[in-house]
Amino acid sequence: RNIRWTEGYANFSGYRKYPTWEAGMEDWYKLITELYIGGWNLRTVDKILPVYAPWGDNNNPDSYASTVKRLVDSWRGK
Repeated sequence: RNIRWTEGYANFSGYRKYPTWEAGMEDWYKLITELYIGGWNLRTVDKILPVYAPWGDNNNPDSYASTVKRLVDSWRGK
């Protein structure tokens, strides 16, 4: 799920490697919930994405946030 590798995890090209998609999603959810929301009090997509996927890593957080919000609206039937 594009989480940088840290001790205690398998390493795949500098990112954490998981035995299953479910394990990756569970770890991603834990990261967002505990660190971004609980630790840093970043509570919106617009606040989280510049930290999670910064410009410095060749991302476009504004475009990323727009895409996430559009997809969520689509899933909600808006």
